[in-house]
Amino acid sequence: MKNLIANLIFLISSLMITQAVFADSSSVNNLEAKVQEFAQKEGLEVFRHLASEDPENFSFKDSADLNNAKLGQGYQVFIIDPEKLKQSNTDWGLRSVIKPTNKWEFVVYNNGEPATFISILDENGTFSVSSVGGKANDFVLAERNYREEIDAKPTLIFDKNIRYLVGEIGGKEYAISSLPNESVNNLNGFSNNNVKQTSELIKLLKYQQDDTTNAGKDSGFPFIPESESNNFNVFWISLVSAILLTGILFIIFKVRNKRAD
Repeated sequence: MKNLIANLIFLISSLMITQAVFADSSSVNNLEAKVQEFAQKEGLEVFRHLASEDPENFSFKDSADLNNAKLGQGYQVFIIDPEKLKQSNTDWGLRSVIKPTNKWEFVVYNNGEPATFISILDENGTFSVSSVGGKANDFVLAERNYREEIDAKPTLIFDKNIRYLVGEIGGKEYAISSLPNESVNNLNGFSNNNVKQTSELIKLLKYQQDDTTNAGKDSGFPFIPESESNNFNVFWISLVSAILLTGILFIIFKVRNKRAD
């Protein structure tokens, strides 16, 4: 009887855990689908509108060429948690020292060629375009090389201006960075050409975190993608547009009042 009760308790607990995991996975998939839908429709339209001011700056010939813009797969953006990194050891994986953000990133393609990025902000289920811009070529090369080695969808991790795609091979964690070979002198060879075990990267990040002279270097500290020279921050664009519109309306109001007098 005791064994029967114990087995029942175990079975019920297992079912509850399975349901919880399934619900969480379902929720994540549902959110991803909503972000993807917004990005493919409203997000792409916002991008075309913003990029139409200077299409060449976003790797498009002209405004008409923007009709060829298509989005790739979206990734939720994770960043390195400095407290988790501080408490970690070199046996930990990179994904054990990260935390999620409410941003998602997509590559914008022009006739199948990587052009730039668009970031989508999720504020409790309300989506908006937070930024567009940056060169996507090096990242897409990293993505292609990642998929040649690893089947599973990668986790996208930002560390300052460096993007990492992280996944598993045979139970071991591997990563590839968005940086070309000539830019990885301080990353122990973590370029966009091949995947490497993240244990080496953890060592490097911990070393740089402890290095008090490291403030200007490229990794070891959490950071959402930096504003690049051709990035448009949608918040500031909206703010400036609102100020200009208010000024125009004020001038029109003044002119009409003068005419009325």
